[in-house]
Amino acid sequence: MPTRVYIIEDAPSYRAHLAAVISATPGFSLVGSSDSIPKKLQPLKTIDPDVLLLDLELGTTCALDSLLDLREALERTRIVILSSHHDDLRVFKALEHGADAYLVKASTPPAELLGAIEKVCQGEAPLSGSVARRVIESFRKQRADQIALESLTQRESQTFDLLATGASNREIAQEMNIAEGTVRTHVHNVLRKLHVSTRTRAIRAASRRIR
Repeated sequence: MPTRVYIIEDAPSYRAHLAAVISATPGFSLVGSSDSIPKKLQPLKTIDPDVLLLDLELGTTCALDSLLDLREALERTRIVILSSHHDDLRVFKALEHGADAYLVKASTPPAELLGAIEKVCQGEAPLSGSVARRVIESFRKQRADQIALESLTQRESQTFDLLATGASNREIAQEMNIAEGTVRTHVHNVLRKLHVSTRTRAIRAASRRIR
């Protein structure tokens, strides 16, 4: 049985290009295409494609907002993101919301696209090279951050969490029932261990931790 592919892409020329590639390749079948995500997903659910090629930027709409709904409606379908952008927000939100693969249009020739479709159908999660590097760098940074956090003492960790609230040294001292001088020492140690140079950066790091 051929791999059944549905395309959602708002650029007519690129949508036609994708359709031509899929239709002309043995082992693949184009089962439909659209320039937007349908407001009612039941017709798409009825088609039940094996793979959905989804452009993230659909006019003024970002498909990220609908990705969770698509994932819920198309439980069996593999969702392959095609995007002109590969910033961290789009990449990680797309993967968190259920995308099976993320490809950058400009760096994905037809052969690589077809290969990616085959891979997602086999349970793999192909990423464009630039996207894969971002994912790896993020994991490395998260690991480094975790090691740094684990190096904090209990008191330093308490100070770090209170920094997230924007508390002053005096307020932290009152909350922890310690002297302000001791708080300054804790803050200094936190900055040193987290490799940040200012209290503001430590506050940002603490805020991300407790969100």
